[in-house]
Amino acid sequence: MDKISIKKLVAAIMLCIIFSSAVQAGEIDREYLATNERILVLEGLIQEQRDIQNLAQQLAAISRFFGLPEDSPTIILAQEKWWKAQEEIERLQNEIKQLEAITLHYVPTEKVGLSVLAFSKMLENTTLADEAQMFFDLEQNYNVNGVFAIGVATMESSLGKNCNYFNPYGMLRSEGGLIRFETWNDATMFFGKLMLKDWYYNKDIAAIAKTYCPPNHEYWATTVTKAMTNSYSKIKS
Repeated sequence: MDKISIKKLVAAIMLCIIFSSAVQAGEIDREYLATNERILVLEGLIQEQRDIQNLAQQLAAISRFFGLPEDSPTIILAQEKWWKAQEEIERLQNEIKQLEAITLHYVPTEKVGLSVLAFSKMLENTTLADEAQMFFDLEQNYNVNGVFAIGVATMESSLGKNCNYFNPYGMLRSEGGLIRFETWNDATMFFGKLMLKDWYYNKDIAAIAKTYCPPNHEYWATTVTKAMTNSYSKIKS
């Protein structure tokens, strides 16, 4: 096997190892989920249904105390209220499970579903430390993986540390030279639109690398993926 083939094999093995480290959202705190606010609302609704069950139980107990039979309309109504509330509780609990069941993945053009707080944690002590909202907005607006964007920005500019023209992703103009932006957010939203182009959309990191950084695509893909893994490690419990 020649040296080039060995290098490609090693790069492929490294990527497989990194990808295998993807974790389920159950391993992170709920506050890092973009759906946390909705989950809190659902938990409030569950508590309301439990209050209904308690009232139904009290109604049935009082009815029995006064000697009403089990087939009396009052006790039957109380039981129906209790079971209807139970069905609603189970439905709400299932919805919560679905909202929590996200995967911390490595697919570039598929959002992860993380909160602003999660991105803030990932960006601590970096030039982009105050820019967590834009990665959240990137996911919401373009369905692009915000952690992938962080990975690219890490590879291209050390998360904005080595950056010109507010372009942490190293995006180039067709005629050559870096694209100039007025803000970090402008660059990030442009990056989101770029990832929806045919030559990037629905492709994995290795395939994107061949177009985004053709001279050094294997190193680019490995470095971006490692940066994503490092970012995910910051929000694991």
